[in-house]
Amino acid sequence: STAHACQAASRLISTNGNFAFLTGLLHKIGLMVHLINLPSPTQEPRKSQALWDALNISHPAISHYILSHWKMPNEILLTIGNYGQLLINDQLNELSALLLIAEEITRRIGYSHPSLTSKDSFSTYPQEDYQDAIQLLNLNANDLEKIMTETQNALRLTSRIV
Repeated sequence: STAHACQAASRLISTNGNFAFLTGLLHKIGLMVHLINLPSPTQEPRKSQALWDALNISHPAISHYILSHWKMPNEILLTIGNYGQLLINDQLNELSALLLIAEEITRRIGYSHPSLTSKDSFSTYPQEDYQDAIQLLNLNANDLEKIMTETQNALRLTSRIV
């Protein structure tokens, strides 16, 4: 869902739609690697919480490592390796802003996993960052509605295919 929202948003700012889609698709690959080894919260709640806290720091680095071995383009590596940062090397990273907006849109339309979008979760950006991303990309309410509608349409189509 985040990949579709990234791609929809990319059309409004003339960014490479394929890079946007890949960024949305792969931005949490490091998290997925960690989840393979994460104990069930009901079995070991303290250990699980400590591991979740560690993911906040490590999942972008793990994602970057994996994607660099897959020889992903530098723009995608930079964005995913600096997950959650709108400014990288003091410059706006459009893919980071798109990713932030896409995650918020998928959360709003109900396509995010609840445990990954809780108030305390590392994957939820502060609301100020979301507003900053909108401003930095010069998007307005109509643009956000277009992204949301296009994302919902893509997800409906995808769910029919599967």
